[in-house]
Amino acid sequence: MKLNFYKKLNYITGFVLIVILFDLIAFMANVEIMDFDLWLHLAVGKYITLNHTVPLTDILSCSINGAHWVNHEWLFQVIVYNLFNTFGANGLIWMQVAVVFLTMLLLFRLGYSKDRQLLVVLSLFAVFRLYQPRFTIRPDIYSLLFFIVYIYILALYIDKKRSLF
Repeated sequence: MKLNFYKKLNYITGFVLIVILFDLIAFMANVEIMDFDLWLHLAVGKYITLNHTVPLTDILSCSINGAHWVNHEWLFQVIVYNLFNTFGANGLIWMQVAVVFLTMLLLFRLGYSKDRQLLVVLSLFAVFRLYQPRFTIRPDIYSLLFFIVYIYILALYIDKKRSLF
């Protein structure tokens, strides 16, 4: 009887901690726009959206205008501009919250076990606090999300016969 009670208590406590952790993640990811590069991304995203082409030269600089430029962040810039154009600054903040939340949810799913809920919650909180300075409206958050999606897909198929494919 006591063992069953403690198992239920452990499960309920773990569940409450998980809910608190994800509330905290959503709250802490919902911060003001602090990255000055965002305005460059918005301007170039606007240029790409209106002209339907990625610029090959620097179009915004006054000192090196016309210099060769490889814009490797063009897709992020288009996404950010269209979100900003449609939903304003709040749309960008909600995008940031959604990407951070999804990244943490996938990490949680990778390590979750009923037997070690507290360890998973503490580890995920440590990872979140470590990466929190990088969770700004920058292309980095998508890179981290896609890396976690890649690891998640590998983890799904690691025990299968056809995992090589």
